[in-house]
Amino acid sequence: MHHSMILSKEDAPHDEYEAREMEKRPYHELIGALIWISLISRPDISFVASYLSQYSTNPGCTHWYAVQ
Repeated sequence: MHHSMILSKEDAPHDEYEAREMEKRPYHELIGALIWISLISRPDISFVASYLSQYSTNPGCTHWYAVQ
C-alpha cells in the first residue's frame, strides 16, 4: 500500500456492476493471508493488514488495489 493512499467507506461499490466485480475478487482471503503473514514472519505489515481489514464488509476497487 502506498503511504499517501487514503481509503474511506466512500470507496465502496456505487452500482451493481462494481458490486458484482468485487464479489469475484478474493478480498477476504487476501486480508486473511496478510494477517497470517504478519503474525508468522512480517510484523511490519500488521498495521496495513489491520487497516485494510476495516473495509472487508463492503470493499471497493480502491481497497482491492491497495491490498495488491
